Amino acid sequence: MWYISSVGTADTYTFRSIRGWYAYSKGNNASHWITDLNPEKASIRGPVNTTLYWNARISTDKVYADPTFTDSRESWRFIPVN
Repeated sequence: MWYISSVGTADTYTFRSIRGWYAYSKGNNASHWITDLNPEKASIRGPVNTTLYWNARISTDKVYADPTFTDSRESWRFIPVN
C-alpha cells in the first residue's frame, strides 16, 4: 500500500490503474492524473495544475471494488473502471 495525505472537500472520483499510474475523473469529467507515486507523497495535478494531497490508501496492484476512505476532514469513495 502507499499513502497520500489530503486537503480538499468530499467528492466522488473514478479510478483506474494504468501500469502503476492512477487516473480519476470528477463529476464534471475533468481528467486528473497522479504524477508522483512516491510512497510518502503522491501529487495529483488538476485542470489548472493545482496539486492536491490526499489522505487515502490505494494498492499499487489492485483498486478495491468499492472502498471508502475517511479522515477527520472528508470522505472519499473510489469506484473501479474497466
